[in-house]
Formats: sequence, structure tokens, C-alpha cells
Amino acid sequence: MPILPREPDIHPSQLLDEAIIASAPQQPWWVMYTLPRREKELMRRLRALDIAYYSPLVHKRARSPSGRMRESYVPLFPSYVFVCGSEPARQQSLTTQCVSRT
Repeated sequence: MPILPREPDIHPSQLLDEAIIASAPQQPWWVMYTLPRREKELMRRLRALDIAYYSPLVHKRARSPSGRMRESYVPLFPSYVFVCGSEPARQQSLTTQCVSRT
């Protein structure tokens, strides 16, 4: 199985820049509690819908039982993705079949 590249953990990339935050109207932040191990899938679907989100990923290295080193990027907050947007954006994110509750 090929090793997948690291995916973006924030969309759009300037979402948390101070200049953007100061000039843009305040959008509410929503906390999405995902189904087990579906954080990255939710982030992919939100990126396709062009909905702003943030879910920091951290680098993890683990040794398999056979001794091989495996590297991956896992969510800093498992099962949580933070979505920035209006009520219609929140409703669209609920239609992704990845969210358990908000």
C-alpha cells in the first residue's frame, strides 16, 4: 500500500491569520464530533464543499509487531473537527455522513 502524503489540516490555509480575522465578519465556530476514525474523511469532504475547518494533525511514529517503523499523521483531538461558518455551512457538514453530533 502506498504511503499517502500529509493532508492539509486547515482550509483555507489563511483561516487563522490575524489580518484575515480582523477584517472579516465574525463567523461562528462549530465543534463537530465525528464517527470513530472519520476525521480525515470529514476534512476531505469539507474541503470539497469549500467549508472552512481546522483540525490539527500531529506526526506519530510507531513500531509494528514485526519491527517496521510506521509513520502517520493523527488528529491532535481525536474525533473532533472545528468548522467555521454560518448555519447553512453547519447543516452541509452534517450531510457528509461523518458527523455524530455538534
